[in-house]
Amino acid sequence: EDTIKKGIIIGATGGIGGQLAKELAQRLEHLILVSRDADKLSQVQKELTGSKAQLSILTLDMLDQVALEAFVESLDADLLVNCAGLAYFSLGCDLDSASEQDLWQVNYHSPVQLIKQVVQKNQKIKLVQLSSLAALFPHPYLAAYSASKAALQTYTLALQEELRQSDSPIQLGLYILGPVQTAIFPQKLVEALGGSRLQMK
Repeated sequence: EDTIKKGIIIGATGGIGGQLAKELAQRLEHLILVSRDADKLSQVQKELTGSKAQLSILTLDMLDQVALEAFVESLDADLLVNCAGLAYFSLGCDLDSASEQDLWQVNYHSPVQLIKQVVQKNQKIKLVQLSSLAALFPHPYLAAYSASKAALQTYTLALQEELRQSDSPIQLGLYILGPVQTAIFPQKLVEALGGSRLQMK
């Protein structure tokens, strides 16, 4: 839209975030790419050189709550898209506690912290949270991932209605994506969930 001039993508080095970066770089005036991997960020920025948007990069680990809070405090954009996510492929009962805690932090607690802080700032912005069909149809070997996505979807939809009723300047959107083959899902997971029949591409 014409009103969106400056955008931020969290998780810009992933499969979905990287593709979104390519699209927005051709449409916006300023695009900030955010990821925990500085080297990959530099590579994405290099690949997008020559695009319409002025490009900036920022390193941020969604497991670092202090850094996330500072990020939101300095937030200045018309659009913020959170593509960050974490998945582990295993039997639900075999996933170790530390990995499961990290998964919940990245997939639920950090996005909720992000949303809450943005809402409290009460500035006009379009905030987009990506989700997954796993929130609606839990996958075997992805029990924790499915549960975290379901929790985030429920929270986001409930808050979305609260913002609508309060005439908030914040537009909160939730996009549920189907199976997409990215680095977050290893090949053995794709095969376990049906392989090419899922058309993960």
